[in-house]
This record gives sequence, structure tokens and C-alpha cells, in this order.
Amino acid sequence: MTEGNLYVRFVKLFHSQGYTHESCLQELKYFAEIFKSFVYDGDDYPAEVTKYLRGIRLTKKTTAYPFLLHVFDDYAKKVMDAKTLGKVVQLVFIYLLRRSVCGVPSNSLRGFFTYLYARVFKVEGNKKKYYEALNKFLFTLTTRDVMPSDTEFERALNRGNIYSNLPTCKFLLMDLENGDGKEKLNPDDMTIEHIMPQTLGSEWQHISPAEHEEYLHVLGNLSVTGYNSELSNKSFAEKKKIIRENSKAVVLNGDVWDKDDWTIADIQKRGKRLAAMAMERYAVRAIQDDSINFEYLETIDLAHGDEVTNKRLAGFRMGGSSFVQNTFIGMLIDVVKMLDKRNPGVLEKLAEADYVYSSHASYSTLSEEKDKIKESFRAEVKPGIYLNTHYSARGVMACISALMEAFDEDKNDFSIFVIAAEDSESEEDEEENEEAADEE
Repeated sequence: MTEGNLYVRFVKLFHSQGYTHESCLQELKYFAEIFKSFVYDGDDYPAEVTKYLRGIRLTKKTTAYPFLLHVFDDYAKKVMDAKTLGKVVQLVFIYLLRRSVCGVPSNSLRGFFTYLYARVFKVEGNKKKYYEALNKFLFTLTTRDVMPSDTEFERALNRGNIYSNLPTCKFLLMDLENGDGKEKLNPDDMTIEHIMPQTLGSEWQHISPAEHEEYLHVLGNLSVTGYNSELSNKSFAEKKKIIRENSKAVVLNGDVWDKDDWTIADIQKRGKRLAAMAMERYAVRAIQDDSINFEYLETIDLAHGDEVTNKRLAGFRMGGSSFVQNTFIGMLIDVVKMLDKRNPGVLEKLAEADYVYSSHASYSTLSEEKDKIKESFRAEVKPGIYLNTHYSARGVMACISALMEAFDEDKNDFSIFVIAAEDSESEEDEEENEEAADEE
């Protein structure tokens, strides 16, 4: 956006919102006071809140600030209490840390946080369950912006390249070392140290080049020290002596001092210990609360599947749980995978028989043969098993109804949520000729 266009938008906003020059300056001052706590430690907010704001600052995840300005504004307006504010800021920090450790690209974060508040609290009643609403939203996204799972986080902690993001790496190591104790090492005095060095000398011949590349930057091989230049690429014996005599990082280095050599097995074992600490420290439980929705919704069950034309999908309910999904085709794929998990073996039998959900259809619904389904409408739902996705919204509902029956599931166990008072389907599900798609 050019500077001129930005100026025009600002002027329009200024007039449409009834601002005066004075009220505009007052609002800027108000938010500047909030923003001050984002960039400097202070006592304007509880210590728990300040701690996580510091974490966001140190890991350089400042793209979260637009969302947090709304959150702190709500706190000032007494929408939530201090305890809830602390939980919300903690959740945002854990979300950002997990994303970073798991290597999720950050290029979507600016736009994500710009619109996050509007998406979570479009339904005003969600503010009565402020933390729960944000939690549910982050965990039920179907894009890469979803909260990384415990499995993904633990795998990245054990095997991922933690060193690739230096601010996150240093914060993680320092936070594991300092914990919640009163006496803390100053991160400004510390640098990241590779126990197995970045350049291997003759003393490290027990490490192969492939192992060195794979394990060099993992958590189990990283520590912090104030003696980085002294340690450099020395042998392990020399490093251990300097660490033992000078290092105050007892939590990180406790399982280094007693080793005679530093092996891949030692890195793996230490990595598991530190990963377990991180898993506990940055634990977060997904909220399941069907009273929280992110649009004003209507419910449609399979018996009324013909009523979905021109409806925008928001999600679906199956097996007692709700899932966010905004495309009917995406929902069909999700449901097929869930049915397979609930009743293993049925999917293979249906695919082997070239299952067709409707007698009017010309092409298979499920098949083991690619050619039985047009390539442009073919989704591989399981290795070697293909699903036809050339269905309208109404066709998806009919297909799911037939599949529920084929998998011997109760059709009353399934329903969808559509956005109320909407006149068009989502872009992904617009059909040029709904009847033709159903016949296909």
C-alpha cells in the first residue's frame, strides 16, 4: 500500500469514526501507555503478565502486538480480570514459542495477528470466556497457523534445529536454566555454546560427518556460557574443565560434567531430559467447549442436507467433538479420515469395490484405481485410496450420509455449522453447475 493510499484511508477512518484532533491524540496516548509495557519491564501489570511480555520481546515475536493491544484494552475496560489477562498472554507466548521451535514459517503471522481479535471475538459473547475462546480458536484451526501439538513440539525439541532461530534458542535455554527461581543468570552475559563443536577436531573422530550434521544444532547439544571464546572448538575434556570451573548454568550442564566423552547417545539422552522440562514448562491443554463459536451459527443435520445450498460452512460436529472447517470438500476429506480411524478396514473394502455413494453417479466415490476418478477431483485420503471430491455442498452432505451408513455409524452423530444470514458459499465451494457436479 502506497503512502498516499494509507493517508486517504486514515482520513476516511478519521471522519467515519467521528474523531477530532484532540480525541485522536488522546487515543494515541492511551495506546502508547499500553505499548510501553510491551517494550519495557514495569509494574503497571501483574508480574506474571510482565514475564510473558518479556518472553515475547526477547524472542522477537512482536507481530503479536496488534492483537495484544486489543486484549489489554479489554483488560482496561474490565472485560477480564488480571488472572485471565495472565493466562491469555501466557497462551500467546506459548503459541509463538511452539511455532518457532517447530519451524512453522512466520510469514503469515503479521496478517494472522492483525485479524485474530476480530475472528475470535466476532461473537461478542466469547468475551465472557476470553481465554477459552482464544484457546479453542488456536487449537481448531485447519491451516498451518494451528497450535502445534504436543507430539510436534516434543519431536522438534528432541530432533529439530533449535539453533536456526537464535532469539528463540537463547530464550529457551535461559528459561530452562533460570526456571522460576529468584536468582537468575543474565542473558546479556551469556552466549549459546555447542558442546559438540561446529568444527570437529581430531579429538572428535568418534562422531561421523552425518551425525555431526544431524545433531549439531539440536537442544541436547546446546548450552549457554559466558566463556564462548575460551571454549571455541576445544576438545570435550578441555571444554568440560572450563565449564566445571566457571559455568553457573547448573541445570543445563549437570549431565555434562560427569562424562568422559560426549557422544551422540549423550546428546540424545540430554535432549530428552531438556525436552521433558520444556514440555512441562510450556504445556497447554486444548479447550473443548461447544458453547464457543466464532460466527453466529445455524446447525444443519444430515436429514436436512438439501438445505445447505448457498450456505457458508463454519465447521462440523462428529463423535461428540466439534471441528473448524470452512469448505465442504475439506469437510468430506476430514470425515472420511475420521470414519477410517473409528472403524478400521471398512475404507479399504469400499475402495476395493469402487464404492459409489449414489446410483446416479458416473464415477467412483472411493477407489484404489486412480483412473476411476478424474485427476482434478481426486484426493488421496490414505496411501493407495482415492476419494472423488467433485461434489456440490449438497452432494457432500449426501455423500457423508451414505458413508455414515456404510461405516455403520449413527447419522444423528453428525451435523454441520453454517454462518447465519449468509447468502453465498465460501469461494472454495462455489459450484458453476450444482446438478452436473452431483451427477458426476
